Amino acid sequence: MPGELSKRFVGWGLTVFEVVTYVVLGLILNATSSDKTIVGVFSVISFVLVISRLVSSYELKSEFASEVERIRAEVDSQRVAVERVTHGLQNLGESLDIYRSAGMDDVGSISKNYVSITNPRLLEVKDAIVREVASNLAALRYEQQTPILDEPDFYRWLYAAFASADDKSKIRIVSMDADLEWTDTPEENQFWQHNLDAAERGASIERIFFFNADRISKAKANPAIYGHREDSGTKVVGRVVDRDRFTRNSPHAVSEAGEGFIVIDDEFAIVDVFSPDGLARGYVTFKESKVRKYRELYEKFEAVSQPLKFP
Repeated sequence: MPGELSKRFVGWGLTVFEVVTYVVLGLILNATSSDKTIVGVFSVISFVLVISRLVSSYELKSEFASEVERIRAEVDSQRVAVERVTHGLQNLGESLDIYRSAGMDDVGSISKNYVSITNPRLLEVKDAIVREVASNLAALRYEQQTPILDEPDFYRWLYAAFASADDKSKIRIVSMDADLEWTDTPEENQFWQHNLDAAERGASIERIFFFNADRISKAKANPAIYGHREDSGTKVVGRVVDRDRFTRNSPHAVSEAGEGFIVIDDEFAIVDVFSPDGLARGYVTFKESKVRKYRELYEKFEAVSQPLKFP
């Protein structure tokens, strides 16, 4: 290293300079003085000083090197400690979601309200409320999925998933052709438009329809379903599975598919749960085992599917 070489050169240069100086002075003294005793004493003293200088330089160098090594080890230790603390804070931030979750304010509010309720007759009530919240959060942590969503919230999840899709997104869908699907409602029309927009941005969107043999001709009248046909130009890929035949051959898989599902980038799944009141509902799961189940179901259906064509 240039800096260290320069310091070493200066240190040894001073030592050589001292040795040369003593030698020159000794030669001058020897040439000008007739008292050899003085010359001898000067030579001895010069020799001792030179040796002392060399020993001191060596010891100083060793001490300096030892101190540098100690400081380096301490710095490395502090760096590791800082990295450990930083990693811990990052994990804590991810656990608490402190950068994205407004819920932390609510947690503080719950704590404040809890300690502010001092009436002893309300103690059992407030404790029951806190236990219910804790139980719901524990269930959410374990299940990693939402409860069954009301229709507005269900569509809000659908819209957001497709609105954020880009050319790296992979969306795989199974449509069981339930009565509530592909209806002429503003919500369904907007959902189909989100499909088209996402596909136009380059997202890979493939949908498998479970149709009976007589359903194909009727489905053709639905613009959204018709937009999935082969060579439709919409960039949304449609495939079809014979519902009756597949149900006979693999009834368990059909049962597992329920009323349909959407797998988004193998990260989460949106699962249809249509209700008797005629509203479209469902839930969203991030649980890895469930997402994997729906992805494998899609692959199983895909293996026996055919491109969607209309007569």
